Amino acid sequence: MVMLFVALVYTYVWSVVVKLVFIFFWYFFAWDIDTRPPNERTYSLACGMLSGTVFEVSRAYIYFWPEYEGKSSWEKGFENNKKGCGAHFTTLSLEVIWPSMTPAYTLEFGEKRTPGYLNILIDPVEISGAGSSTLIDTSLDYFNVRSDQRGQFNESLGLFYSLHGQNIIRDKRLAVYWEKNGLSTDVVIHCSFIRMEELYTCTQIWLKIDIKSYIRVDYAPTMLSNWKSIKNDVEHFIDAHKK
Repeated sequence: MVMLFVALVYTYVWSVVVKLVFIFFWYFFAWDIDTRPPNERTYSLACGMLSGTVFEVSRAYIYFWPEYEGKSSWEKGFENNKKGCGAHFTTLSLEVIWPSMTPAYTLEFGEKRTPGYLNILIDPVEISGAGSSTLIDTSLDYFNVRSDQRGQFNESLGLFYSLHGQNIIRDKRLAVYWEKNGLSTDVVIHCSFIRMEELYTCTQIWLKIDIKSYIRVDYAPTMLSNWKSIKNDVEHFIDAHKK
């Protein structure tokens, strides 16, 4: 399970690196044929499968391109991967404005984002064991949350928390929040600090069993108090785009 969690983190980091490299080369070496504002353009639909479930969503929600099984974005010929409703997405990354759940038309990071901006990553996985409870236990171990730090409860958030987790990759302190109901719907949230007591970004993760996928949502720390509404709205959005 630890390796599965590490793989989830690695998949996200790798996809971001690929897309940041693309941004650099696109900005300096390409030009946009369609000069209309993004919200006035016409977008086609992206269709594909995640763990056997077919999804169809407007490309307005996808800042770059949908990634299908086959060659990675780094490899020559990846554009020839099988596409369409019969093909499998490796992951599906969506840029959304909450609570309207409309396209964001942008890719943003850090604490100074467009109000309500969400990055949603749907990552299909092989589900085994105790589901979300295993995810939470594994996450707390992964973020070095000691057993004596796991009893604090934030009444206003309705979450257990520790302000002394650790990002073992970057050796940075994390604030970690989690549910402890033992349900498949439980979530874990980790927030990075940019300064000693100032949060930079938050990532909320939970297991959506019906599509056998982890849902990962990144947002500004000012939105942390809305974690439950964000979870519900993201799930409704995903369900609405099943084909």
